[in-house]
Amino acid sequence: AGRAVIPVADLRRLPVLLPRNRPPGGMWARLAAHLAEPHRQPIAAADVDDFPAALDLVAAGAGLLPAPSLLVESVRRHDVRFVPLDAGDLRITYGVAWRAEGASAEVMALVSTVQEALRTR
Repeated sequence: AGRAVIPVADLRRLPVLLPRNRPPGGMWARLAAHLAEPHRQPIAAADVDDFPAALDLVAAGAGLLPAPSLLVESVRRHDVRFVPLDAGDLRITYGVAWRAEGASAEVMALVSTVQEALRTR
C-alpha cells in the first residue's frame, strides 16, 4: 500500500472480493472480466453489498475490496488501508431515491442543484 494509485491490472495476481450477483454489463461484471483469466488468482465471491462486513473480510486477510469513493471517504479503520484504484473506464454511478409522495422542498432543491452542476461540467 505504499503506492499512490494501483492499476486494475495489478489486482490480477491477488484475491479480490466481488459480489456474487454481478449483472451483465454492470461495473462489477466488467471488473470481474478484467480479472478473470485462467492463470490469475480466483475471485473471492462474497456478500460485498454489506460494505462493513466486506471490510471485516479485508481486515481478516480474505482479499482486496474495490470500494466506492464514498466508502473510502467516510470510513476510518485502523485495520484497513485504502489506496486509489485506477480502474480505467470502469465507473460506478449512484443515484438518489426518495418517496414520490414525500419529495420535500429541500430534496427538490438538492436535485435541482445537482442537475445544474452536471449540466455545467
